[in-house]
Amino acid sequence: MKPVILLLGVGHLGSALLELLVRHDLPDRIIACDLPASEGERRVRLAHLGAASHLVPPPIEFHALDVTDPDALASTLEQFRPDLILSTVSMQTWWLPELLPPEPRSRLGQARFGGWLPIHFALTYELMKGLKACSYEGRVVTAPFPDVVNCILGRLGLAPLCGIGNIDEIFDAICSSIEAKM
Repeated sequence: MKPVILLLGVGHLGSALLELLVRHDLPDRIIACDLPASEGERRVRLAHLGAASHLVPPPIEFHALDVTDPDALASTLEQFRPDLILSTVSMQTWWLPELLPPEPRSRLGQARFGGWLPIHFALTYELMKGLKACSYEGRVVTAPFPDVVNCILGRLGLAPLCGIGNIDEIFDAICSSIEAKM
């Protein structure tokens, strides 16, 4: 049986994942969720076109969802009964600081991942609290800074199944810390 996937966040990363998912005969159904609805609907329409260009019938639809609203999350889970939740929700995309002028970009870089943690943690934390409150038993995979965010969530009893991505963001800091102790 093919899975029903609830894709939370169709921004930069989420829309790329959506484009990949719809071009394969993997899921039975993909429900892409985001706010604002107009942007999420636009991204789903683009994914429909991409799937059509590969002659794959796109099993996707859009659903507006605020992951910080536990009642809306519970309703969405009840309505779609996903087997897998793939979350890319974050308060800011990873590439936005590259658009800053050199001075503020440099100062932000000095904060290392301390500047990234709050903007990637907040929505994932709210999501995982909501899923726990709903007693969701399916699989959850998160993308926003999972190498750090998921460790914290684990300490809070809210860890997802796994994360995808980011060890390269903290690899240099880990190496420097190890070298300093040698």
